[in-house]
This record gives sequence, structure tokens and C-alpha cells, in this order.
Amino acid sequence: TLRFLGEVDDPAPVAAALDAAPLSSASAVLGPQVAALGRGVLMVSVDGLDDLAAAVTEATHGFGRPRPDRPFRGHLTVARARRGSVRGLAGEAIDARFPVEDVRLVRSHLGPDGARHEDLHVRRL
Repeated sequence: TLRFLGEVDDPAPVAAALDAAPLSSASAVLGPQVAALGRGVLMVSVDGLDDLAAAVTEATHGFGRPRPDRPFRGHLTVARARRGSVRGLAGEAIDARFPVEDVRLVRSHLGPDGARHEDLHVRRL
């Protein structure tokens, strides 16, 4: 997930930019271990997506907020805890790979019961 676009009034031009972009398939590589981000978030690093992320960034650079001036760091959120800590689960080994089949334009609806995500557009790779 590339989470720096921000809210846009009309997602249609962003979808069109994604459709026109030269995006290539990729293989996501998870690991080497599960890590805690603070007390409440469990995540795992994802490698293999740098070229795809750069192409999506290039295609969408004129929309939403300016992109952060930092390198892309892929990760997968495994769990979030409302109370307590997930740190006891950190350090577990993980070694997995899967093909990335699409890029999605997503709107997040944040609320007191957590986030709900709505696919606005799917670009198949």
C-alpha cells in the first residue's frame, strides 16, 4: 500500500493515470521476521516492490499531497492491538513470497471502530 496520496476530490483522474502507467508485475518477499512498531502494531517487512512503487509514485505525483522525501519501505501490517502489547509476538521468523497481481486506489474511512477500506479502482498487472 502506498499511503501518501491523501484525499482527492475526484479519483477518476488518478485511476486514469494508473491505467496509463507502465506498471510491471512484481513478487513480494516477506521477512525475515515479524517486528513490533510500538506496543500496538505487528508488521513484517516486504521487499521486491521498489520498482513498482516508483512507477506508481511517478504516475500519481501530481495528485494529493506531495510525496514524502524518503525511500519506499514496504511492509505488511499483521495485527493491531487496541489494548496491551503485541511485542511478545515480535521476532517470529517468516519467509514467504507472493505475486502482486494488482494496484488498488483505496479510500480509507476512519472511525472509532477502526478503519474500513473501499476500493475505488483496481489496475491489474
